[in-house]
Amino acid sequence: MGHLTRDIEIKHTPSGKVVGKGGIAVNNGYGENKKVCFVDFTCFGNTAEAAAKHLSKGSAAYLEGNLEMQEWKDKNTGAQRIKHAIVARTVQFIGGKTGGGQESSSQYDRENDEIPF
Repeated sequence: MGHLTRDIEIKHTPSGKVVGKGGIAVNNGYGENKKVCFVDFTCFGNTAEAAAKHLSKGSAAYLEGNLEMQEWKDKNTGAQRIKHAIVARTVQFIGGKTGGGQESSSQYDRENDEIPF
């Protein structure tokens, strides 16, 4: 659970699958020991569409899914890059654009659909 660090970016694959990408900041610890962890996330299908509609930068959200390590080569330097990211199956909106502390959720069953990448 945390707050979105940016608006969710929606893209469509060549086969028409919907992919949403965003980031979330999660607070760990209390007081002077408090640290913030920034994690990118990806969601698919109806979950991506609903999250983009109801959430924006700063919105509180709860994500459930898998934590995955992603590796790639930097286009500019050629250096190997690594990061952890969440592949969200469930996104619960906590007081998003729909307002007033309302809570709603959306879920996408990735197991029954092809992965678009």
